[in-house]
Amino acid sequence: QEKNYKIGSNGKWMKWLSPDDVLFPNTIEILVEEAKKLPENTIVYSNWEMIDEKGKKMRNFYESNYNNLDDFEFNVRLLNRQLINVNTVLIPASLFNKGCIMRTLNDTIAIDYDFFLRSGILYGTKFHLVEKNLLKYRIHKNQTSHKNIVKSLKYIDKIKKEILSNLDEITRNKYNLSLKKYSKNK
Repeated sequence: QEKNYKIGSNGKWMKWLSPDDVLFPNTIEILVEEAKKLPENTIVYSNWEMIDEKGKKMRNFYESNYNNLDDFEFNVRLLNRQLINVNTVLIPASLFNKGCIMRTLNDTIAIDYDFFLRSGILYGTKFHLVEKNLLKYRIHKNQTSHKNIVKSLKYIDKIKKEILSNLDEITRNKYNLSLKKYSKNK
């Protein structure tokens, strides 16, 4: 059963973090300082390090930098399954106050993707990459995100269609056409 819930916040931003990941000591400070320079409706995200079960660095992960894309083109990338590591994001509380929700979904892996799509497509949210490693993302054998990935991808397709169904036909067709073109050319 899918449910909607609204996150209450007394602060200006919300930070998402999984319990097995690690923030660098100055992560929040860097994200907030960057967010202050940007329009209020901007989700800030960063690069990150992949670590193993014991905390040993495996490699750096560089998120795609779409800072110079317009909102529509960025949303096309999101529709094409361009995922952002949700644990790196700083989300403006104003987004929740405008009614953008995080839903409890049948597939927990899709919650962040659903939220990002809703934010960008339905609420005009911008996304901005901070080109620094600000998180240590732990990889381990029991990780939920690596189980049933095929099932999750099918569920994500369902979410995309649902979110696009909230748009007028002309805008929806424009997204679908641009997504086909982008998928073919990438």
